[in-house]
Amino acid sequence: MAEDIKKNGVGARAERRDEYSTSPIEVSRWTAFKSAWTGGMSRVMMVSFFSVLFALPAIIWIIMFSTFFMKNVGTSFNYGIFDGIGYAGPDALLHGMGTANYLGAVRYFEYNLVQFSVMIPLIAIASIGIGGLVSFARRTMFGDNGKAVVGKFFSGLKGTWLPSLIGGTLVGSGIFLVIVCAYSFDASLTPSIAAKIVTLIFSILLLVILSIYAFYLVTLSANYKMPLTAILKDALVLTFKRFVSNAITALIASLIVGAAFLFLFMFGDSFGMIVWFLLFFIGFYAISTVFVVFNQKTFDKLIAEDLLYRESKAKTEQSYAAIRAAKQSGERPVKKTATAPTKYVNPKKKKKGEEPVKKESIKPIAPAPKKSGYTAEELAKMEEDKQKFLQAQTQIDEDLSAYTDDEE
Repeated sequence: MAEDIKKNGVGARAERRDEYSTSPIEVSRWTAFKSAWTGGMSRVMMVSFFSVLFALPAIIWIIMFSTFFMKNVGTSFNYGIFDGIGYAGPDALLHGMGTANYLGAVRYFEYNLVQFSVMIPLIAIASIGIGGLVSFARRTMFGDNGKAVVGKFFSGLKGTWLPSLIGGTLVGSGIFLVIVCAYSFDASLTPSIAAKIVTLIFSILLLVILSIYAFYLVTLSANYKMPLTAILKDALVLTFKRFVSNAITALIASLIVGAAFLFLFMFGDSFGMIVWFLLFFIGFYAISTVFVVFNQKTFDKLIAEDLLYRESKAKTEQSYAAIRAAKQSGERPVKKTATAPTKYVNPKKKKKGEEPVKKESIKPIAPAPKKSGYTAEELAKMEEDKQKFLQAQTQIDEDLSAYTDDEE
């Protein structure tokens, strides 16, 4: 596993962000998804509310532009646009409807360019709130159900705001490209249905890839401390390396968004507010949780193991460095090197060229004067033991001298 990580370079510069950075998901994805909701719907609503605050500029822009600009597109034209006089000529009768539709499509296309070009930075700002949702869903999934909901949301923004901003910019650009491909052919004098379908397919696929990449940017930054360049590179590798898992994740997220727009299409404005409320306060949290669960499984396989190995290696190196520093400063005694044992040399043996040492005769020690408390028998016994000890010592010296002579 470690060799595969080093080969692909994924997570090579990742560092632990919190205690959950290397915590594996030991349950199924569905169980992990349900765990992210265990804190209660009130917590989900609260973090979703703060996320919606970041999306508020985009919501206001859509409402204002739809109300004041897009509502009346194509409903009125100058009466004399065909003949310059103000009367409908034969061309107007034959091709009037087609020309009116064409001019309406051109104006609709131009207004959409304005609307969605402004939406690119607004979507980027809204994506910062998605970073908070991802961080909160991740901690809740691992069982962190504390009461500091607001603090956890904004603490998650500290590590994810910049990658979220970049990912949101990419997603906004992808949406802009889809709009261009959808309406540019309608604004053409010779529209091609086949070309429109092909470009729409490719632009939608690109939008899906950019969305997956954007969520990898956010989930990587929520799990690990990494340089921005490493996050951008690793997210790109994971986007294409984990193709099957990413496709399933994108499909589930698309079903959630698609269900919201399906209800809007079926019931219109009657339930519009309810659908938008559910999408912003529950749907986007659900989408964030899906990406958290699937991406966390990917991190367990490709990053966590290598991170634990590097942390263990770093601790060992720090320990050895501390020991070396302590030895150099004298705070810890240096271990003595092993030395060869010293050979026994008989002091009575003469060396070559030296005169033999004369053995001094051992003179018997005169008995000590009798002290009070010792009887004559006790003093005689003590003198006898002393003589035996002196004889034994003399015998030992002779034996040692003979042993040394045998070695030579």
